[in-house]
Amino acid sequence: MIGSVLRVAPKDLELLFRSPGQIGMVIYGEDLTQQEPEKQGWIARFLRNKTMSAPGHSERILKPAPESAFLDLDKSWGAIHFAFTDSNGKEDLPAGFILNGAEIGEIDVGYGPARGFGVRDVFEIHQFLSLKTAGEWVDSINPAALLEADVYPFFDEAFGEDEKNYVSEYLAELKSFVADIHAEGDAMIVYLN
Repeated sequence: MIGSVLRVAPKDLELLFRSPGQIGMVIYGEDLTQQEPEKQGWIARFLRNKTMSAPGHSERILKPAPESAFLDLDKSWGAIHFAFTDSNGKEDLPAGFILNGAEIGEIDVGYGPARGFGVRDVFEIHQFLSLKTAGEWVDSINPAALLEADVYPFFDEAFGEDEKNYVSEYLAELKSFVADIHAEGDAMIVYLN
């Protein structure tokens, strides 16, 4: 599993909440609503029928996001989430933004639906991330607790210096990426694939 963050314009995020069938086009350049019906939730099937094929449909069609709009967290996302929450599960925002947030429909983009964060959410996440440096966040991880919590991908591994450096590098990129999103007044999407 790879954690990803995508920068989007606030108006595009609003459109995705109204027309979640477009999320696949934005992330992957393909229509994910063409999954077999039994693999879609009933809301996704309903919204697909109502928004994507309705006569006179007036919603703007979104294009694939440019590569520069993405941040790949690789497999570090689990330890990053743990550093923020001391948990392996969904937690309240802003600390829990890696695994929690407003779902953009029910379309599976890899491992569940993508989650969207508006400008205000991005501000709160940015403020939260600014509480510590990347190194301080990673140093706050209790390695024994991380292993006990079965945090992906550190199920059986020691959380030593190499692992700390790996997570710290991605966390520093995340802090910078979110700071840029906030500075530009943009929104963001977080998902696992």
